[in-house]
Amino acid sequence: MIYLPHGVRVIGYLVGGINILPGLFLAHLYAAINFVNFASNDFLFIFGLSIGATICVLLAVLLLYRRTQVKFFDLKLKNILLIVILSSLINSYLSYFLRVIFKFDFGFELETFLSPEILKFLTGDIIGALFLFFLVTGLRKLKII
Repeated sequence: MIYLPHGVRVIGYLVGGINILPGLFLAHLYAAINFVNFASNDFLFIFGLSIGATICVLLAVLLLYRRTQVKFFDLKLKNILLIVILSSLINSYLSYFLRVIFKFDFGFELETFLSPEILKFLTGDIIGALFLFFLVTGLRKLKII
């Protein structure tokens, strides 16, 4: 499973900075309303999921800066990989714990700390973000964009 929206989150935040967060939030809210059965009145779940998905890259950048003192515009491949992995971890666990809190079941157990759902989110987010990042940088080198 490749989840390209996480790549859009990472690239959008790295290019647009904090100014892009309201647009990302509205996009996540719209997508979550269409994905989750909104008729079951799970608005708090949808709202929490959208906030978590919106701020996961911001939290990753802040944690990376706090730990390694990397400046925002000093982005090397290693730092981008760390941001992708850390934001994927944050997003995976936030969405998992929101599902546990709201008991939102997708047909599998929500009892283990490292569930298959977390691994699916994690691998999909990482692969999707790296795929999109390398696609954008590859197209830029070919002078297509």
